[in-house]
Amino acid sequence: MNRDIGITTRYFRHYEALENAFRLRIATLLPRKHAGTDRFWQDFQNLLQALPAGSAPRAEHYITSNPRDCLAFGTPRQVLQAALMATAPSTPRATTDLDAVASRFRLQSHWRQPVHSLSGGETVRLALAKAFVTATRADRLTLASPFSWLSLNNRRFFEELAGHCRQLGTPLEVFALEGEDSTAAAAPLPDAPAGPAFRLFFRQAGVVLSSPFDSLQNRRLRAAFDDADFMLRSPCLIRGDNGQGKSLLAKVLAGAASREGDAGLETEGTLGGVRLLLQDLVNQTMMRTFRQIAAGRDARAGLVIHGCYNAIRDDMLASHVLKRDEVRSFEDRWNSRQPASLLELKILLAAVRLAGRPAALVLDEPDWGLRQACAMVMVSGIIQVAHRHGVAVMIISHKPWWQNRVASFLQIRKTSPTAGAATTDLFRIQMQRTSAPR
Repeated sequence: MNRDIGITTRYFRHYEALENAFRLRIATLLPRKHAGTDRFWQDFQNLLQALPAGSAPRAEHYITSNPRDCLAFGTPRQVLQAALMATAPSTPRATTDLDAVASRFRLQSHWRQPVHSLSGGETVRLALAKAFVTATRADRLTLASPFSWLSLNNRRFFEELAGHCRQLGTPLEVFALEGEDSTAAAAPLPDAPAGPAFRLFFRQAGVVLSSPFDSLQNRRLRAAFDDADFMLRSPCLIRGDNGQGKSLLAKVLAGAASREGDAGLETEGTLGGVRLLLQDLVNQTMMRTFRQIAAGRDARAGLVIHGCYNAIRDDMLASHVLKRDEVRSFEDRWNSRQPASLLELKILLAAVRLAGRPAALVLDEPDWGLRQACAMVMVSGIIQVAHRHGVAVMIISHKPWWQNRVASFLQIRKTSPTAGAATTDLFRIQMQRTSAPR
């Protein structure tokens, strides 16, 4: 219990244990997406049966481990307006001024931006703002893994909500994974050789952020990248506060966002592909089973995936941080009828990408869904296997955990559009190579 800001925190060793406890807390109202389609539809069919009978249900308000899952509307303005309508007329004046709430959680510039285009940190700020508005009608508020999304600078928004709940007398509880809220850098690994060097470049690049509604109103919104040309070495840590454009940069490099202009990555003078392991890994699996993901395009690809997976697992087990049954071998998991764990799916998705021999693999907030010790050894294992195959690794993170375990740094910062630039530019993304963490 943190008595300074009135928070009770429960720690869990595994994502699955945290999610099970969270679902019980909210009367199993959210179907599980990490255990395959069969489990999802079973949960979905049981929703009505799970509701309390005979009495009015508790007003359980919550923020899910992926905060996007509790935001049902298209823009931050719509989300907060709906929250206010749901709590009126009992909402105190402090939360009826939505402009003031938006300012409190630094959402003014995102007021009409599509929720799907918000960064992870911006999304959790919106979820916190929504909870700030609805807390007056809540019997209890529960947050799942907020520290996976919030940078150190942005934890003040979490504390803002905690203080509000304390004033209202609304209990607030956090479900977190072990070490998730740690702010200490990990010790350097002994004899960890640097990986391949690579060149990163951007030339007049930009990404369109407009929604279909914007198109109907002839509004064309985009994010622009400053020109850049850097030589970096793997592993490279891409740092920046929440909402600065780290994930957007990765999606541009990986072709996961519609790009204008030119951007790319070269190793040994050859332009190569970039693969991405998203923070939102559960949605990235599209509820496919281990077998469906692991099958590969053909038998040969499947064998390479098999080898990469077991190599990452072996490296992790050598650290003695994990028990053998926490991450099963490829063969055991392939033959099992039980759903793979989130950790096993993360390793598998990394193996699938490494099997395609890209120029680089980007790990976007790789600690999401893992306790700190487990995340550290998983990333180390992925880096070791990637470097054996000549694949560069970039880690996107707002946490200081990784700063002693990388060979280069790239700082990302969002800036205002330059004078005379296109009026449709919402913001620019500036990149700077640094020799030490900032």
